Amino acid sequence: MTKEIKIKENIFTKMFFFFKPIFFKQLLRECSAFFIFSAIVLIVFIIVLATTMDDTHSMWATIPLLFTMQIPIIVLLQYTLISSRMLVSKVDRGDLSYILCSNTSRTQVSSTAITFLLFTNFVNFLTVFIPTIIFVHNESLIPLIIFCIAYFTFCISLSGISVLFSAYCDKTVKYMIIVGGIFLISFVFTIIGYIGDTLDNVLKNFKYLSVIYFIGTNGFDKTDGIPNINWKMTMDCVVNIIVSVCTFIGAIVIFKNKDLLI
Repeated sequence: MTKEIKIKENIFTKMFFFFKPIFFKQLLRECSAFFIFSAIVLIVFIIVLATTMDDTHSMWATIPLLFTMQIPIIVLLQYTLISSRMLVSKVDRGDLSYILCSNTSRTQVSSTAITFLLFTNFVNFLTVFIPTIIFVHNESLIPLIIFCIAYFTFCISLSGISVLFSAYCDKTVKYMIIVGGIFLISFVFTIIGYIGDTLDNVLKNFKYLSVIYFIGTNGFDKTDGIPNINWKMTMDCVVNIIVSVCTFIGAIVIFKNKDLLI
């Protein structure tokens, strides 16, 4: 019995090496940086729901704009910084040499980074799901819960994109330029698309070139201020899941086979 327990513990610690005491301080550091961003999203979303929960029209005029402009800035910055600390910063600082010398493979390193990011995705889901359950008690509850799920898949896809380039790059500066550039261009395209929607001209097509487009806000077909879920939100979720699976697998494969000077 004791031998079986030891075997299970060994398998567990090999798969999730962050749980070893030697990485405890590092895990806390990553978590503390992450929770600052999540706390900001939570506070902003609570304020919006608390001030608009009695006015359905106001709620559904505010939430799409909030999750198209303000919230994406926080989430994009969040995953850019967190993913850089997961892999590329370890290579850049030379920390990976110490990690790989502790009976930890590259696959375990990248898999643990992805596991940690999935945990952050779930926390981000809770930051919008819990306030929704607490503050919304009308016909908007179900559509908003479904939107929370779409937002969850959006966060997973963002973390997948960022960790993919974190696995690919050897220098943190290079990673920041690539990922920061992708996310910055996406945000600019979102603004241009929003202006195009307002003016009803060709500029509105720029929003389709942005990763923010798949956050789920376009899935609401508003009728008299009450959102109705349509096929666009389902497509957003499907696209986000496909991107997530491809980028996570790509990150593991790239990090496993890349040349490292360690």
